[in-house]
Amino acid sequence: MKRVLIMSFLLVSAHVAFCQHEVKNDPTYSVNNYKHPNKAAYAREHNLDNSVFLPSATVSLTANYKQPYSKIETNATAIPAKRVEKTTKSYKHPQGL
Repeated sequence: MKRVLIMSFLLVSAHVAFCQHEVKNDPTYSVNNYKHPNKAAYAREHNLDNSVFLPSATVSLTANYKQPYSKIETNATAIPAKRVEKTTKSYKHPQGL
């Protein structure tokens, strides 16, 4: 009876160990990974591209600061600002007070 339990435990653990071949939330699997071409090819093949596209807007800019009325319209991307919240954490109390 012990042998049957031990063998079934080993078979179940081997099954669980070998079923974990899927990539989940690994930032190195990107289409733009130039250091690991095999990971880039895997991401390209399985459509794992999680790129963030920033919104673009048409903005009129001054072409020459000496001629302020000559404007050029260009596309500019807007980077959203991150809100920094104050915290009570410090190097002495990493979890806060």
